[in-house]
Amino acid sequence: MVEDYGRTDERKQFMKPIYGDPMKKREEFSVSLRKKRKEELIKSKRQKISSLMNSPADEFNSNELSTSDEGNYDVDSITLAIQSYLPNELLEADWPIKMDFLLKMILEIDPQYAMNYGHIEKTRNVLRLIRSSMSNDVNIKAIEFISQTNCLYYFGQLLTYLMNYKDDKVYFDLINELTWCILNFSSSEEFECSNQIALNDAIMMNIASLLHSDQNSFQVNAIWILSNIFGELNLELTRMTLNKTNYMDYLGTFICQSNSQDVLEQMAWSLCNILSIKKYLTYEEIQVILRTIVYITEQFDPTITPNYRRYRNKTVKYICSDNAVLDSGLKLFGTLLSKEDRHARMFFEKFGDLHLMIAQNVLTIDIYPGEAFLPNSVEHKTAITIVKLGIWVLSNISACQPIILERLFDNTTIDRVKDLALQYLEYTQNKRLPQILFVECMYFLLNLITNSTREQFIKLVQRDYIDLLVMLLKEDRSDKRLIGVALEALDRYFNYDKEVMMQGDLSIIDYFCANQGDDYLQEITQQENFELYNMATALWEKYIKQEDDFIFSQQYQNNANIYDDTRQPPEIDENGNVVYEPSNIDNNSQKAGFLI
Repeated sequence: MVEDYGRTDERKQFMKPIYGDPMKKREEFSVSLRKKRKEELIKSKRQKISSLMNSPADEFNSNELSTSDEGNYDVDSITLAIQSYLPNELLEADWPIKMDFLLKMILEIDPQYAMNYGHIEKTRNVLRLIRSSMSNDVNIKAIEFISQTNCLYYFGQLLTYLMNYKDDKVYFDLINELTWCILNFSSSEEFECSNQIALNDAIMMNIASLLHSDQNSFQVNAIWILSNIFGELNLELTRMTLNKTNYMDYLGTFICQSNSQDVLEQMAWSLCNILSIKKYLTYEEIQVILRTIVYITEQFDPTITPNYRRYRNKTVKYICSDNAVLDSGLKLFGTLLSKEDRHARMFFEKFGDLHLMIAQNVLTIDIYPGEAFLPNSVEHKTAITIVKLGIWVLSNISACQPIILERLFDNTTIDRVKDLALQYLEYTQNKRLPQILFVECMYFLLNLITNSTREQFIKLVQRDYIDLLVMLLKEDRSDKRLIGVALEALDRYFNYDKEVMMQGDLSIIDYFCANQGDDYLQEITQQENFELYNMATALWEKYIKQEDDFIFSQQYQNNANIYDDTRQPPEIDENGNVVYEPSNIDNNSQKAGFLI
């Protein structure tokens, strides 16, 4: 019998009967055999590498690995050794093993040897290799790489060590490379990557330190990493990151710093990501965030940053997207617009469409109980508060210079507020505008009336405004400041009436008195407030009393004419009708009056 030398058990299987297509069977077996041998080879290589990493330096063959004079591993020799253990076709499959080995080498080098520029370059190459691998298509997910190599632990330790030399130019690129590597992991679509980074106290502590660096690249990478974590839209993750990095405290100093356009742009993204969980933030935190966003939009140079308009619009979008942000956002905008004219104008120029946002997103909120909410419910009170704040912001805009008021006249914002105020007069049993909103509407309208130019004021000569003023004098006299502004508005209306000589139905004064406005005005003259007494008395004496005296004199003259024998008898036509004297009014002349 002939010996079957050199044949394996697997090869002997081909001596058995083969059923089916022999070539196909052999091809399938060859593929499975190669795969099995490759797996065995990988397993043996991994065992060899593991023993290499877990053994001290003096146990290695000098031909395989050399050490430095201090007894530490020579990184170049280690790299060559690891490459020799991993054939090219296995490099991709053994990425975790290779990286784990190299990362351990980074941290086990003596600090004195770490100052060597050659080692710094080798470390940068390792980091660059890791970063590029996460950017390319490799057969391992980012979170698997993190868990298998424990690389975040090494990154945190290395970053802590390097922060002692962050002002050294030699380490500048190395810190950049390291933060960039962490940034790539945080950019992964896998939530667990950002979670693992946020859980690493060493990384978070050093990221917080880099926020205050005077190097723009450090700040950009640090803010970008945090922005990616905030972008996971996870409450616990965001809150933990805010606490570990003291991010809110940093925002308090951010406004006082001189920041580059890159830093401003990245900061805007991070803040918008934080606002995505706005309902879990405190009022003070939202105020800080919105104030920083407003500062960023003011600092953007439109000629340098093409995204200026996008971030401005994004700010407005987030402010009107939720009641929690809307509340504090409107308070912030209203406060900024309440500053002196120069600052208010500068701010409004940055957010020139703010009044439109309020008109479209705030004044349209349903404030009446019904299917949406019950009377006196939290939702009902919240809706009223939001609308009140929106009108308050508009009131501060209407208190600005006429050049700013012109924007209000170019759209329907004024009409929307006026129509809202009229709901206080024209109401059904269950749908009357709350008095607090009526007062805010009147502040807005009265500011317009008293601050507008003559051309702008003429657009406001409407009976609706007189009706609102009469109602204000009738029902709400507790707000002395508001009544004072109302009397100023009446003075302007009455003066315009006299100036253009309105008569009959077109007369503002006559319409005011016909609606009992003169009675309410006289009641104000009886109040104890000296300033309001003087203003109301001046209006009465200047316009109402003189008008009454004129009417009385006309009536007296007409009555006297009855007994005037010198009068000529009226002419009677042939039909027996009295012929009246021609009117003195020129019917072809233009008459000023209400815009009804």
